[in-house]
Amino acid sequence: MKTAVGGLRSSLRAASSVRGPSRGVWTSQQFIEREEKHGAHNYHPLPVVLTKGQGCKVWDVEGKEYYDFLSAYSA
Repeated sequence: MKTAVGGLRSSLRAASSVRGPSRGVWTSQQFIEREEKHGAHNYHPLPVVLTKGQGCKVWDVEGKEYYDFLSAYSA
């Protein structure tokens, strides 16, 4: 059984060995584009940039306050 760290290392090794279409090793952007095209898309990030959080509340860069009803949803 793999540990979390071991699993991460093997995932990084697997990702680093993927070759791009014609340029050698894939870039981060190529991985992101491929995931966007072929991934499951169970949820998308919200169109907000958060700057701080306290308890169940978070604030965006404009100072607007939100309740964090998705706390650790993808963890």
